[in-house]
Amino acid sequence: MPAILETNPIAIRACILYEVRQKRPIFESFKNFCNAFGNDFMEYREFERWFYRFYHGNEDLDYDMSREPKTASLSELPIEILFKIVENLNFLDRLLLRNVSPCFRSIAEDHVNEVTNISVTSIPNHVHVCFYHESDYTDIICKRVDDDCVITKMSQYEDSKDWKIEGVSHVTVALNYLSRVLKSPKLKLEKLRLDFLEHNKEDTQCMEELLTVLENSEPHVLNIEFEGLNFHETSSVLKNLKNVEEIQLSMYSIQELSGIEKLVELEQWKTAKTLDISSHEDIEMDIKDLLHFQSIDVRLKSFSVQDAVKVKETLELRTSDFRSGTFRVLNTDTRKIGKVFNPKYTDAANNTFNFKTKNSSFEITMCSKEIYVKRKL
Repeated sequence: MPAILETNPIAIRACILYEVRQKRPIFESFKNFCNAFGNDFMEYREFERWFYRFYHGNEDLDYDMSREPKTASLSELPIEILFKIVENLNFLDRLLLRNVSPCFRSIAEDHVNEVTNISVTSIPNHVHVCFYHESDYTDIICKRVDDDCVITKMSQYEDSKDWKIEGVSHVTVALNYLSRVLKSPKLKLEKLRLDFLEHNKEDTQCMEELLTVLENSEPHVLNIEFEGLNFHETSSVLKNLKNVEEIQLSMYSIQELSGIEKLVELEQWKTAKTLDISSHEDIEMDIKDLLHFQSIDVRLKSFSVQDAVKVKETLELRTSDFRSGTFRVLNTDTRKIGKVFNPKYTDAANNTFNFKTKNSSFEITMCSKEIYVKRKL
């Protein structure tokens, strides 16, 4: 918040008066203030009292509000009425309602926790944040127009709506909506998807502000999907997430695949169960950093006989949870690798065979550019 607004309540009241003169609805005006100055700039009840005083023509900015008679508090309403109020609001208004009154906070929080999936997409002059909840979704599109932000809200069951916030970064506004949801302590996401394909200055700003949001919220995310992020950026995001089980990276737009050594040291990497990395480029990494996953699909720079031995030893472990692995390798000696699992293996037309351990049975398929391993029992 600008320093003058922190120290001068008259300045805040002047801003509220401006909103009233623009003939904006009170909830939209309060949203504008939250987006521009933060969620804690003023309690909604105080904002409401000044808003309606100005609305009725009383524009004295120095008025002593303590002279007003005491009005009934929201906390005095029956809980059934509070539930009805929340149920009839849209998703964004429920987010805002958490700042209106403590008696609304827990009720609105329950509805926010119904969000299952979130996607964040950065494209030139736009940031999209989409929230998926139950059978509906809310898509927030923040667009840069000169130095202002134009917001479009779309959902499955409501008409789209546009409004503008002047003098505010569209990136900041978009990620402020994300922050409001992620700060819910009981939120448990099934999926978080991040798309950053342009690799420009705007993407850099969005990534920096996104990391701040994640550092402050540390959300629970079962499945994290990355599109267009390099290994350094992936590491910075992943270290701020909890309970990650599945990691998916689409790296077709990434030319430089360095930095994976930092990623594989993260606890989130070591405890995840599924890994899927798609790329045009070969990835150079130690096979041992993959074998704790239950399911793997990755393109490797090399897959040696020594790597095959490590895979074999993992499959033979009584405690191994390995389910399936696809190792995509352009150049490898499939005959020598096949013999690690089956001494009688040859490069015959039938390149699928079974590998049995004391506890399990696996089907292994050797192809010229791929090696498949799948648990059968």
